[in-house]
Parts: sequence; structure tokens; C-alpha cells
Amino acid sequence: MIPATPRLSTVDPPIAARAVCDARREGETTADGQVRIDRFNGLFARHYAAIYRYLFRVTAGDRALSEDLCQESFLRAYRSIADLRSNDTERPWIYRIATTQFLNHVRRHRPSVGLEESVIDHRAVVGSDVDDLLQRVRVFVAGLPPRQRAALILRHLDGREYDEVAAAIGCSVVAARASVSEAVRRIRAEFGEEYVTL
Repeated sequence: MIPATPRLSTVDPPIAARAVCDARREGETTADGQVRIDRFNGLFARHYAAIYRYLFRVTAGDRALSEDLCQESFLRAYRSIADLRSNDTERPWIYRIATTQFLNHVRRHRPSVGLEESVIDHRAVVGSDVDDLLQRVRVFVAGLPPRQRAALILRHLDGREYDEVAAAIGCSVVAARASVSEAVRRIRAEFGEEYVTL
């Protein structure tokens, strides 16, 4: 059974505190440094829960790995927050950082994948066959190329628009659509239309 995606009602203080401590240790006590800290704290408060859930899904529910990738993503965001042009672009920007962290991890380690039960049409599968089918789909999706897997999860599980998917995986909107379409086509070809509700 796939673990439930955790619900986060508050942000994780150690990550935010570590970034602020790093800033102070680096001598950022000026007004500009405080603006940077405040901007990061706002970004963190707005996006931490969503980024953690996304990473939790793409790592097959591995809490420790999700936390590590999330922490590294926000530390990188803090270090390069001056590159962020406006609040309008912060969501795709932080998703891009998180996706890059995930893809770097996949390159260094054996691939893993997260998949929600919502991908399976439970009306078409009876009894314990649901768990078996879900496991087979999970294994199949783990075999997809990492960028294609990330695009599929961002679009169909996180509900992101294609422009956000494109920004997160570092490609054009057309290429993002193609990645998602190819992943869906492969899943449907393997498991059939009646089982998969993508």
C-alpha cells in the first residue's frame, strides 16, 4: 500500500532557522541581509508544504529522503534568492530547484517513484487485486526516465499547469506536454484504459 502523503500544518523550523543562522554567520546583518532573510521566510512559509508533498511522492514515500531533498532545495533557494525576480515566479522557481535536487539524487542512486492510488480506477479492479495492480504500476513508473516521471507526477498528482511543469523540469511547454503524454501512453499501453484514470 502506498503511504499517505503527510499533511503539514506548519513549516519545519530547523530548515528556516538553519538558513537564517547561515546568513548571520556569513555576516548578513545589514538591512539588505534582513530583506533577504524576510523574503526567504515568506517563500518558505508559502511553499514548504507543497514542495515536501511533491518530493514525498516522487521518492515513493521515503520521509527521510523527502526531508533531505526538501531541506537542500530550500537551502539552495536561500543562497540564490537574489536571482528570483518577483513573487509571481517563485512557485515554478522553487519547484525547479526541488526537481533538480530529485534528478540529481536519481542520477546518484537507484531510481524510486511515488504514485498515488488515484491513478488506479478501483471500480475496474476487485479485492486484493487493487494492491497488486498498484504495485505493478508503481514499479512500471519507476522505470520511466526521471524527467518523464517528474513531469507525470507534477501534472497528474500535483495538478500543476504545463507551464509550471516545464519550468520545474527545465524544458519548453511543448516538451513538458510530450513528456506527460508519453508517460500516460506507456502506462495505458501496459495496463489498459480500463485500469488507469490519467
